[in-house]
Amino acid sequence: LRNANRTILSVEEMDRVEGCVSSLLETPGFPLRGYLEGAKDADGEWLVKPARKEFTILWTDEETGVLCKVRLDAIGSDPVIAFDAKTCGDARPADFTREIAGMNYDLQAAYCMEGVRRFFGRDGAFIFGAVEALAPHGALFYVLGPDHDFMANGARKVRHALNLYAKCQSEGRWPAYGFGSVVEPQMLPWMAFEA
Repeated sequence: LRNANRTILSVEEMDRVEGCVSSLLETPGFPLRGYLEGAKDADGEWLVKPARKEFTILWTDEETGVLCKVRLDAIGSDPVIAFDAKTCGDARPADFTREIAGMNYDLQAAYCMEGVRRFFGRDGAFIFGAVEALAPHGALFYVLGPDHDFMANGARKVRHALNLYAKCQSEGRWPAYGFGSVVEPQMLPWMAFEA
């Protein structure tokens, strides 16, 4: 009864989650554990304060009047660094960079950093912790600074999405894909079955 309406992970799923977490914490390049837990000097004074986890920021977009909300995996304030963990099939640069573009992670980073700018009053960096879902859970960290090409691209996507959302909301009309008729799928040569 205590676990009614809760999703319970299998042992295999929990092992995979723990493997991903362990890999991210042990991967060089970004001191994730120190970022999340903070660090104190010998006198117990904070050198780096712990990041805030599962942190929500709300604001209103002035151009459209749309209420915006982000929920960050973690955010550190000095320096301002937002962090988001992403499972993937391949964390290597060529593959994960394609995933940034294909999954609109640049939009996510730009949108999150707009919220961060509103909350902290200054720019910062956005770090993806890319970790492979399957063992041995290879991991790499990817940073998008405020001037990164992906941030500029993501900001254009954010503006387009907010404008489109505001238009649909004001017109009460939510168009789908824009096709005016039934579509016949096209089978490409690589889709053909061969025995």
